[in-house]
Amino acid sequence: MNKIIKIVFYLMIRRPPRSTQSRSSAASDVYKRQAIYHIKGELNCALISYQASLQIEEQSGNSMLQASLLNSIGTVYTDMGYFSNGLKNLYNGLKIAEQNNDRLNQSNLLYSISQVFLIQEEFDNSQYLLNQAQGFARNIQNTFLIPRIHKAMGDILAQEEKY
Repeated sequence: MNKIIKIVFYLMIRRPPRSTQSRSSAASDVYKRQAIYHIKGELNCALISYQASLQIEEQSGNSMLQASLLNSIGTVYTDMGYFSNGLKNLYNGLKIAEQNNDRLNQSNLLYSISQVFLIQEEFDNSQYLLNQAQGFARNIQNTFLIPRIHKAMGDILAQEEKY
């Protein structure tokens, strides 16, 4: 675990922030690189590094990035099969996004929560959340998320054999 924390901080200092960048901006740069762990399936590394960044963001007060990090942490827990931990983090992120009227993170978090319910074959809950996510995504014209929502809606129909 100490080795992972050292890697996270190495990534942070590898490209030192310009004097105009805040500590939070440096953490944001690290966050962008952390997704590589997740994509490569190195879930423990991803989880530890996301959590380290979340601690930094909690101190800086960057609620938008906190919500995004909680989405990533929740998704990693879900990928590890720890659905209750995943949902806890996802709902915490959603709460932050709602408090800040952050439609982008709301739509992304609702989508992520719907995916947990889809995995657990709770199709009605998943569909309800996807409908909410779709409303937010359309409102802000999130062209990246809308096709993913439509695919997930199709996945529900396929699993319920209603195609």
